[in-house]
Amino acid sequence: MLCTKGMVRVMNTDNLSTNSGIYLNFVNPPRGYGNVPFYWWNGDVLDTGRIDSQLRLLSAGGVSGVQINFCHSCPAHDPESGGGGFGKTYECVPAMFSDEWWTIVNHTFRTAKELGMGVGISDYTIGWIGNGFFVDKVVYENALCASELKCDIKELKEGESIDRRCGDVLERVIVPFTGEDIIYPDHPDISALQDGNEASAKCYALSSDSYTSPCSGKLITVRRVINPDSIDVMNPEAGKLLCRLFYENFLSHIDEDCRDVLNYCFQDEFIAGCDFGHLWSESFPERFKKQKGYDIVKKLYLLFDDCGKKSEAAAVRLDYADVKASFIEDGYFKPIYEFHKSRGLVYGCDQCSRGYNPAEYGDYFRAVKYFTAPGNDTPDRCADLIKVKTSSSAAHLYGHERVWLEGYHSSGWGTSLASLSEPTSENFIFGANLLCMHGLYYTTYGSMWEWAPPDFHFRMPYWKHAKTWFRYYERLSYLLTRGSHRCDCAVYYPVSAYDTGFSPKQAEELTFAVAERLHEEGIDFDFIDFESISRAQVRDGRLCVSGEEYKVLIFCGVDSVRYETLLSALRFSDAGGTVVFAGAIPTYTDCADPEKSNKLIKSLAGGAEIISAQTAESLRKTCFADIFAARSVFRDFVPEKSAFALHRVTENGDIYFVRGEKGERCVFGTSGYCQFWNPLTGERFSYPAECISEEGRDHRALLLPCDGDNLFFFSDEKLDIPGYMFESELRCTVLLDGEWDFSLIPTMDNTYGDFRLPAGGCGGDKVIGAEIRRLKINGEEAICGRYSPFVCRTDAGETAPLVYDRYGYLDGSISEQGYHGLKKCVYNFELCLPESGRAEYEAYAEMDTEEKIIFEIYGEVPDVLTLDGKDVFSVQEPLTLSRGRHRIRLAFRDRAHGCGGCSAENNSKIDLDKNICGDKGRGIGRAGLFIRKAPEDCCNSYLTHLYSSMAEAEVKESQSGIPLSNDWFARKDRIRLTSEPMRERLTAEFSTAPGTEELIITMFGQLVSASSDGCPAEFAFDGQNSYGARIYRLALPSGERGNRILLELNPEIGYNQGDVFPEPIREKVGSGKILAGDFSEYPGLECYSGIAVYETVFAIDTDGGEISSDGCRLMLDLGEVGCSCQISVNGYDVGCICSAPFRTDITEYICRGKNRLRIEVANTLCGHYSTTPSVYSGWPRDRVSGLIGPVSLSFVSCY
Repeated sequence: MLCTKGMVRVMNTDNLSTNSGIYLNFVNPPRGYGNVPFYWWNGDVLDTGRIDSQLRLLSAGGVSGVQINFCHSCPAHDPESGGGGFGKTYECVPAMFSDEWWTIVNHTFRTAKELGMGVGISDYTIGWIGNGFFVDKVVYENALCASELKCDIKELKEGESIDRRCGDVLERVIVPFTGEDIIYPDHPDISALQDGNEASAKCYALSSDSYTSPCSGKLITVRRVINPDSIDVMNPEAGKLLCRLFYENFLSHIDEDCRDVLNYCFQDEFIAGCDFGHLWSESFPERFKKQKGYDIVKKLYLLFDDCGKKSEAAAVRLDYADVKASFIEDGYFKPIYEFHKSRGLVYGCDQCSRGYNPAEYGDYFRAVKYFTAPGNDTPDRCADLIKVKTSSSAAHLYGHERVWLEGYHSSGWGTSLASLSEPTSENFIFGANLLCMHGLYYTTYGSMWEWAPPDFHFRMPYWKHAKTWFRYYERLSYLLTRGSHRCDCAVYYPVSAYDTGFSPKQAEELTFAVAERLHEEGIDFDFIDFESISRAQVRDGRLCVSGEEYKVLIFCGVDSVRYETLLSALRFSDAGGTVVFAGAIPTYTDCADPEKSNKLIKSLAGGAEIISAQTAESLRKTCFADIFAARSVFRDFVPEKSAFALHRVTENGDIYFVRGEKGERCVFGTSGYCQFWNPLTGERFSYPAECISEEGRDHRALLLPCDGDNLFFFSDEKLDIPGYMFESELRCTVLLDGEWDFSLIPTMDNTYGDFRLPAGGCGGDKVIGAEIRRLKINGEEAICGRYSPFVCRTDAGETAPLVYDRYGYLDGSISEQGYHGLKKCVYNFELCLPESGRAEYEAYAEMDTEEKIIFEIYGEVPDVLTLDGKDVFSVQEPLTLSRGRHRIRLAFRDRAHGCGGCSAENNSKIDLDKNICGDKGRGIGRAGLFIRKAPEDCCNSYLTHLYSSMAEAEVKESQSGIPLSNDWFARKDRIRLTSEPMRERLTAEFSTAPGTEELIITMFGQLVSASSDGCPAEFAFDGQNSYGARIYRLALPSGERGNRILLELNPEIGYNQGDVFPEPIREKVGSGKILAGDFSEYPGLECYSGIAVYETVFAIDTDGGEISSDGCRLMLDLGEVGCSCQISVNGYDVGCICSAPFRTDITEYICRGKNRLRIEVANTLCGHYSTTPSVYSGWPRDRVSGLIGPVSLSFVSCY
């Protein structure tokens, strides 16, 4: 991302000239170029008031629109859930497409209209067959199921009897082992057909019901099979029916005056349920013969076996693939595209394989060209050259402005905008220009609901700063849709290699290797499909199509290419264009005359550049720049090192978006005056560029001013605008290395219970601030709300696994929670059993009265369960626990040789009326053991709760009555187990954040004493919370730099670890002192997610005017920041910086004497989620928070 160094703050709008329209729209882009996130409507009851508040936050943050989305279940978690695609759509409350739901949708549309936002709809999960929505009506109610070709190959002996073909068999042939002509046994009087010449046939009919094989060979049978769980994408009514049942139906339910709010739709991971490689329809033979001139039925066997006739098989397969793709286009993709196009709707996609499988949907390129915004996802924090180039190439070649970028799911709660700047700019330079940030959740439900997190929006601490970041890419999105893309090179997209199937993987690997190598050399390219090559015109030695003017056409390891494609390539080559064959020269075409085909290939190869490398690794070492130079290809962009550029040609000038190193010399294949445009501020500057003339061509050469992004506009018109200010000499630098005034601005709004339940906050605070979650109890590290109920001894050693007191044992795995993170799943489990080997567990139970008790077993039943050495399973009545300490032991046999529990002996003792038994408890790998006071009517020593899946084991409604809690949490009728004997008194030690004035402590026990830095501290009892825990308030003396706290308490029985504090200890933070550095390493701020404020005063003996008049600028450099910041000087807003370099010009804000510097630094939700079960909580590097530094002021000479 660009920085603001050396740039004048006042925008000059004088002399806007002929390109004023594009520039003014760059400064303030029209509606529709901003972020359009997926809005996941799962996890909680939909509420219009809540939706309203969220939309207003989003609108204020620069979000252009939202797309209503739904997630799906996971078979590993819930095998009974069923559903199609990757899983059944999660239920929505109110039910999707119910009257109540439509009321909420209309309210959402109306609010969006008021805010000037758009709303989109996605078919994700609801567009999968088997999930009960509109596609099911197409497939099941209208019987539009796909027909597929299946092939059976069987060896025959001479004289072997063959039944007459029947049913859906389309054709059978016998291929003699002797190499003689193919035999067609299903013609009663014909044993051989040679190119349709029946005169050479022999009669070999055995009877009316069977034949006899005249020779040894293989029998190839091709038959049609109807796939009942698929959609017939070749049916001419399929796409139209889908439009009526989904898109038109959706629009019909929207209030008429709000229908224009629906401005885009999205198809996500289309799964047709059929084999796209071998589709069939009744009308296929007729259409095939009309297009290709011969009967495909008699050639069907060649689709599955080349029978030693590769040339003929290649031609048949290429012809079949072409006709099949045209069926799919006309039946499915084209009608849906035309529906959106005719209504002015953006139609985006993220399709399966994302371009990495050229044969997806029969022909990936021919499928995605029917989206007005073809696109893809890029998970994690990555840019993906192949994905985005495939999407953008389809857009370039078929006249679509927009290229959809779905970023960056599954990157984790520690994802900062800074970490996304580089991949987003990379994806944009590959051609993306419509940003869709994957994560926007209606709810995070107590931090226990997520879908491939993070949510990048209003829940993030950096949301206040995010508008600057989103505005940057909104400006780029607008500008990079202007005009036409222009690059030197077209790389053939190798679908034809998949059509013939001879060596598809080689073609794929070599093609993508060449693409990566071109990128490394700074050579921009498009993937190009055979249709675009065939319709291209050749002008001035260039292959011209859809505004592109390619100078080089590269085929990579493709052994099969259509004749017309090669003919167009030959015309291009003969006109002076450069054709390159990398890895292989094509051998096969769809031409019926092999000699004609070979002649064309030979002619083309004679003038082509041949690269003999046969592997992807060797191709990655090829220097294409040298090849281009040898062929006198004048490149559009030539970097000195490894810069890469995206070039777009408009009627008013040339746009170059360049990423490279500061100072790198680059040559641009254009002329005119150069301007530097800054997407961060909207400013533009004249920029010096050297004019180079070479063989009558004008070029421009310049040095890149910035590391990373550089944006240039070349125009024939010279404008009177400020010049770019270069730094020439560092005069002096002053470090601001003292203490900073420090305070916090909490951002975690818990009004709706997004971060913790119950909703709202403790003590009236609705925003969660700094908290103590990690501390020492009796000198041992502990976490509030977590404890070890058992000591575990396995073959791997002895451990005491931590359990979430409220949630049970959770590790966030797919089998436990479902796909992509937490799904509110809470369990009555304390044990995660090893996959193999024996496991023994021991615990203590402490009693202050005598009670009759029973054991309650959840999940897998142990083979051994003893109480004070007595076998519990042998007792037929409730047990009695006397006052004092008791020891519990349970053991599981080797689970690798049969899951523990539920032995036949044990089953005989289980109360069958109250329990599920048999094998249902086996294999889930979890167990729980509670002791409860025995009911009066109980007649056994234990009860079991057995489950066939983790989904069945979920606590749907806790017996404790507390949201998101298991059945034992805060229950007085449960006798808690502990991994070590109880202590009458505990000590808790921790340090507070700088400036902490008060602590609010929730505990199961009684606070006896407290001290701060060794001095007694006053505390007061403040009542009990909703589940009976005591609340204390502890006032602290002056603690500008934090305090060391020691608490002494008498715990309730069963609480002697982190669980004695069921809630984090809340800190009321005022003003403190802190040094620059990572504040997540400060005790008391380890888990803080929010904004930290740093303030200081520095003195200077001059002002901004004098600094400027001296040809100098005063630069503020913050060094490292975790993760974004807003800077003000003397009360004036300098601006937000969301990614490195965290450096800006503050000259105009400086006054003589004292100057006050204020820096608000926002981090991510990594700190907060670090103590949750989420597997997406973030990596250690994500924890870095605050003003890291070093912070410096530099006087820099400029010119």
